[in-house]
Amino acid sequence: MRQTVIFLFCCFFSTMLMATHNRAGEIIYKQIAPLTIEATIITYTQTSSIPADRDSLTICWGDGTCETLLRSNGNGSGEPIENDYKVNAYTGVHRYSELVVYA
Repeated sequence: MRQTVIFLFCCFFSTMLMATHNRAGEIIYKQIAPLTIEATIITYTQTSSIPADRDSLTICWGDGTCETLLRSNGNGSGEPIENDYKVNAYTGVHRYSELVVYA
């Protein structure tokens, strides 16, 4: 009986929850020189959601280094699109110190 009450309680109140995070995102990367990668993180957030609006994101490059990327579009504030959404772009360039080949 107790489990049923808890289950019904969770079902009833779960309809009141709203997420305030990113709606979608993608990472685009390209090699621009030997051992050099340019990566762009693109996120789509709700314009009216203050907690989802980040002016920077952290990217870890896979070689033990991480970097904070500042938002690079819309004069640093993102670009509004329709339906209360905003596109944010964060771009960074990383040069790896050496080529490592695993056999």
